[in-house]
Amino acid sequence: MTPRCRIAVLGLCLGLCLGLAAPAVAGELNVYYGTSRDLFEPVVQAFAAARPDIKVSSFRQPTEELMATIELEIRAGKPRADVIVCAPTQLLGLQQQYKALERYTPKDLEKIKKELRDPEMLLTPTGLNLSLIQYNTKRITGADIPKKFTDLLNPKFNNQIVLSDPQSSGTAHNHIWFLTKYMAETQGEPPYGWSFYRELRKLNAKYVASNGTVRAMVQTGERSLGLQNLDDAMKSIASGEPASFVLAQEGSTAMINAASLVKGSKNLAEAKAFVDFMLTEKGQDMMTKLSGYVPVRTDSPFRFPDGRSVADVKLVPLDVAYITPEKREEHIRKFHEIMR
Repeated sequence: MTPRCRIAVLGLCLGLCLGLAAPAVAGELNVYYGTSRDLFEPVVQAFAAARPDIKVSSFRQPTEELMATIELEIRAGKPRADVIVCAPTQLLGLQQQYKALERYTPKDLEKIKKELRDPEMLLTPTGLNLSLIQYNTKRITGADIPKKFTDLLNPKFNNQIVLSDPQSSGTAHNHIWFLTKYMAETQGEPPYGWSFYRELRKLNAKYVASNGTVRAMVQTGERSLGLQNLDDAMKSIASGEPASFVLAQEGSTAMINAASLVKGSKNLAEAKAFVDFMLTEKGQDMMTKLSGYVPVRTDSPFRFPDGRSVADVKLVPLDVAYITPEKREEHIRKFHEIMR
């Protein structure tokens, strides 16, 4: 061995002994999401704190803008997201057009309510928003509290009902799908189908721009009852407003917030770890408290105001493939023909 080689070997050994070897490259993760930043960013940061070995980055846009960004990146051959968290409709759209999603079976799959699981394993449900009946607790009490959606059609509720307009509220289409298609096909029309909305019109039901407005009108008592979503109803309760809600006996439309891995990601292991984190008890608890969503785990300690757990509630997963742009236009036209 030449003197120069001996020096190089000695230097390498010395460096190793002194701990001067190059540090291992940390994992990376890029999360794209469409949920409000104040509702979801704490979840991202909690994962980053739990996994300091992973360099976590996040990117947020309103969902439709986010999809446009992702499509541009995919067409350029440079997708940056490792995992996407948003509504399943948009995720399925990416899959149908670009085959952009990677299949994954999360660790706690068996703890997710069975009817919420994606048989293709492209979507992992992380939280639920439910359709329900909200009511003012000072104006509606005792036996007058509706138990079913069809209870709203009682003439005693004339001038007392409010609901959102499908032209401005995306989730209004979820109520329409449940009442005019799912319930009409399973239970018949009338009382379901568009007949349900015709009866609401006879009772002078009022429609407004958003679920937030529905909440405000029920809270003040301007209207005593509203077709509502769980997140707004939970905000009312958390704020101490005189309002509560009923999960109707017919069932509640389950609007899923989901996570998907991006095909071709260089950080699939880190993306899988993040999806698994969202399904842990800590992750589920954070999303429930921050967003008003329902956990998807059947063993969650979460309880509805009436004491029931997720496992006790009849959930009807929303048929996202049905609510196409064409169907939305049809819903808007039919709704306005009846309700105006």
